[in-house]
Amino acid sequence: MSFTFGPYVEACYRRSLKYRAIALAVAAGSALLFGALYVVWLVAGVQVLPAPTMLISALSLAVVAVALALDIAASRSEHRRGD
Repeated sequence: MSFTFGPYVEACYRRSLKYRAIALAVAAGSALLFGALYVVWLVAGVQVLPAPTMLISALSLAVVAVALALDIAASRSEHRRGD
């Protein structure tokens, strides 16, 4: 009787991919929200937060979203290569 880790590894991979996809969606949505708040401040002059805070938040969350997208793409590529 032998035990293989294949199904367990596959389940862990799928779960981590799901969590990273959720984190990507949250980061992208937050970046868009802060970007929209910054544009509203530029166009209409309505200030919800200090302008530098909105701009820095939008840019840093966009960087996080790009990093997560690249991580997901690399992980999927590596997973396909392993099969």
